[in-house]
Amino acid sequence: MDGTELLSQAGAAGMTARCGVVDLGSNSVRLVVFEGRGRNPVAIFNEKAVLGLGRGLHDTGQLNADAVAQALTIIPS
Repeated sequence: MDGTELLSQAGAAGMTARCGVVDLGSNSVRLVVFEGRGRNPVAIFNEKAVLGLGRGLHDTGQLNADAVAQALTIIPS
């Protein structure tokens, strides 16, 4: 089942459609959850965690291992 089908089922059940967006950057992770359809959904949740994924990237060429571990606890797979 894809996202379009889920939205259709939610609307048919009288539920308000919700959609989440994750922004994973070099310094922080943000989750925003929107409610409603159309061109102007309303943000109902907006949370940011500063992780420092890019800390040391210039020197090592790799993401910061501690920050990656923390990100994986925040965003479960």
